[in-house]
Amino acid sequence: RPRNEVVLFSSPVVGSLLAPLPEGRTLFACDLPEDHPPPPPGSAPALTELQEMLDVAGPGNLRLHDPAWLSYFRCHLRLVPHYRTGRVFLAGDAAHVQSPFAGQGMNTGFQDAFNLAWKLALVLRGQGNPALLDSYHAERHDIGRQMLAFTGQVHQQLFDHHPSLATRALARMATLMTRFHLFHPKVRTSDETRVSYHRSPIVEEHLPRHAAEAWRDGPRAGDRAPDGTLIADPSGASVRLFELIREPQHHLLILQGGPDATRPEALFELAEAVAVPYGSRMRTHVILSGDPPPATRATHTTFACYFDPAGEFRRGYGAGQPCLYLIRPDGYLGFRSPGLDAELLFQYLKNVFL
Repeated sequence: RPRNEVVLFSSPVVGSLLAPLPEGRTLFACDLPEDHPPPPPGSAPALTELQEMLDVAGPGNLRLHDPAWLSYFRCHLRLVPHYRTGRVFLAGDAAHVQSPFAGQGMNTGFQDAFNLAWKLALVLRGQGNPALLDSYHAERHDIGRQMLAFTGQVHQQLFDHHPSLATRALARMATLMTRFHLFHPKVRTSDETRVSYHRSPIVEEHLPRHAAEAWRDGPRAGDRAPDGTLIADPSGASVRLFELIREPQHHLLILQGGPDATRPEALFELAEAVAVPYGSRMRTHVILSGDPPPATRATHTTFACYFDPAGEFRRGYGAGQPCLYLIRPDGYLGFRSPGLDAELLFQYLKNVFL
């Protein structure tokens, strides 16, 4: 079978999974039959036992050989009630245990660690408000709960001993659905690129009551910052936003919003005003619409200037007018506001930094 496919099998007795591993090996996992006696602690299944299960729930004509690892394991779905207790923080497998078959445990653990690390770093350096540490539980605990619910559902469907006619029909449909965009939201749920922190206590969304429709369609504060392409200088050299924000610190985007939305000098003035108190703690990027001039202003020492000639970047951010976006070190939007309201921005920064 192709080495880039995971294959699932179902039978009235057991469900099983075959997945490719490096060096030409294959992972074979299956559920024990309901009448199987509990395995003794520390014991491992015999290869002949696994072969019998593969014969029952498998494609047929496959022989298991040369095992690298044989093990029984019990699937747990558990979540700690608090990710923080005083000076103790829990992340990854210390905070949540789940079925491995949805493939989310590692992704969730990475995001836990990154979410906590940048906050700890700022506080330990004496640069961050200690209240940042309280936001770790507020942002990540509900994500862990959602992940457990999803992985539990996936595990149950994978190893359903008595699949109904409807379940079998859905399995057939899933094979077809993966070929179309209809299924892609579920894929993004699995890889966790749709995680958001809209209700976080350290996220601010300033959406005016009569905001333009484009602004409403842009990413919200708490969403993962979308990527986009910008022009770096008159030579036409392009750069992606994700390359600019690779360094894990805060990044402020000041978008012009349109060639005639406001004069560039107003954006430069705000960027320089931010640099005075916060220049050592975050980087500022001014994004102008239209083509770069023949000679880019060379006196920008406190911020970087980029161009968006085709308007694709501002459309991706719903920026039909000048606006502000603050990207956190973990790549999520902590603040967004239409216009160039310095007072709103500075008030938010005072709540984050010391």
